[in-house]
Amino acid sequence: MSRQYHRYSISKQDVTRSQISAAIILQIEIRNHIAANTLAWASLDILRSIAKNSNTETLFERLISMIRDDKKKEVIKIFRSPYNFAKHADLDSPDIYEKFHDNLPNWTIFIAIGAYSSIYKTRTLEMILFFAWMVANNEEIVSDSERDKIVPFCSELRGDHKMIVARELCKTLRADRKALLDRFPPEDYPYVERI
Repeated sequence: MSRQYHRYSISKQDVTRSQISAAIILQIEIRNHIAANTLAWASLDILRSIAKNSNTETLFERLISMIRDDKKKEVIKIFRSPYNFAKHADLDSPDIYEKFHDNLPNWTIFIAIGAYSSIYKTRTLEMILFFAWMVANNEEIVSDSERDKIVPFCSELRGDHKMIVARELCKTLRADRKALLDRFPPEDYPYVERI
């Protein structure tokens, strides 16, 4: 018996959306930080290329623009080094990377979401959930007046239990996407992708 495969078209948006969503699940639920970081960087590479070709500034470029010119290459190298270690296994590099930090994928995903939003002007529920989780974990990055405007459940993610809540929201998202979509009425949240 032969197996039937289906062929379909995909866009760069489909690819980057899928990569970011998978990276979020890998980071929050499965806790596979290495795979999450690799997927987030793969998405970010595509998004940065699209942004460059369309003259769109992304969060990554805005952050890099704040760094002194003589330090930019060094900072980018540090930030990309775990990804490059995995991506360029054929190069003359050591067999072990000793500086990987499990928080790094959080920032890579956060910046990839920023790039995706800058280019496509939309976000998926996974992206909104992760963005809210990052704000809850790093409250100093967003003003108090803006924090709860970001997403309806941002305040739910505060406190010592925020990782548990984030995991539960991820499970709910996969089990009942409609329940979470209902928290984002289209008239109030036109940027939410309804997929």
